[in-house]
This record gives sequence, structure tokens and C-alpha cells, in this order.
Amino acid sequence: MDTKVMKTFCDLVDMASFVRAADARNITQSAVSQQLAKLEAMFSTQLINRGGGGVAPTEAGMALYEAARDVLGRYERMFEEVRTAALGGGGALRVGTIYSVGLYLLQPYIRKFIRAYPTINLMVEYTDAARIMQDLLAGEMDLGVVAYPERHRALQSIPFTKEQLVVVCAPGNPVAKRRRVLPQELAGRRFVALSPPVPTRRHIDRALRRAGVAVE
Repeated sequence: MDTKVMKTFCDLVDMASFVRAADARNITQSAVSQQLAKLEAMFSTQLINRGGGGVAPTEAGMALYEAARDVLGRYERMFEEVRTAALGGGGALRVGTIYSVGLYLLQPYIRKFIRAYPTINLMVEYTDAARIMQDLLAGEMDLGVVAYPERHRALQSIPFTKEQLVVVCAPGNPVAKRRRVLPQELAGRRFVALSPPVPTRRHIDRALRRAGVAVE
């Protein structure tokens, strides 16, 4: 089985979205669907439920997901060991990052690191915050880049950067021309947000609750 197909399937399960999985792999949504169809044909069973509740793995799909994660981890460690030996040592650094930070903020730092430490095998994995925390605690990652990290006595959190949360709306919206929007002005409005498990979403929900604001 192609490792690229396994990575696409794992992204699909992690992000519960064909669109986001396609963006993460830099392929079309149709290509994600085709790869999934090949996997389901290979195993002669349905691997993903596609319903009104979103995208979720079947029992067989979850079994494949767990096995694929293990295989990909072994593959990456093999690649890491061979490359390190070929470079005459130097070691490796395993970094996990959430998609938003990794794709839009981390790239200049990655290029700078590679130029400064050419013999270090830098491995960057794009995944969700929960998986990063899990892999850090299991020793599968050396460094994680997340938003609103959970406190854990086995981990040390170091601030990396600060970003301001802003309201994005249509030009005709009453708050569109405002330089500052109060939470109360969002009350009762239709609100598009990240999925509930995402730390940034939880932070926004807490802020709205503290302000006594309910959105649709």
C-alpha cells in the first residue's frame, strides 16, 4: 500500500473533512475520494461513513487508521535512521504542528532551521492538537506547536507568538466597517466556527459564555 494513500486516509479521519484532507495533501477533493474508493475496494468493506453528521470512520476504518498510523511511524523512523547514518550523524528533530500554524506561520522558521543545521533531519508532521499532545507524552515527538496548549506536568510550554482573533464577515454586515467588535454585538448572529474539539474553538466558546453571548 502506498504511504501517500495511508497519509491521506489518516488526514481524512483526523480532520473529518474531504476538503481539509485534500488541502493538507495538496490534492483535489476528487483525488481523496478516489484514494478512499481504492482502499475500500482493497479491503472489500466501507471504511468511512458519510452522513449528515459529517465524516467518521467505521469500525473497520478505525482499525485501518490505527494500523496505518503505526506503519507510517515505523516508516518515518526508518527513513530518519537511514538519513542520519548517511549524513554521518547529526540526529533528528520530530516536530508536530497544527495545520493553521504549520502551513502559514512556521515555514520561514523551518527554512531558517534547515539552513542553520543542515545535518539535522527535521521531520514535520501536520496534525491536530490532541494527536500532538498524545505523541509528545508517548515520546513520538520532540516538539509540538499548538494553540492554547493543555497544561501537563510532563510537558513544558514556551510562548511562540501571539495572534489576534478577528471577526470575518461579509462587506454588507453591520459590523464590517468597525475597527473593534464587542462580543455582545455577535449575539444571535449566525456564526461559522471551528469544530468543537479544536482548542481555539473552545477558547472562543469560553469567551462568549463569559460575555453572556449566544450565537447561532
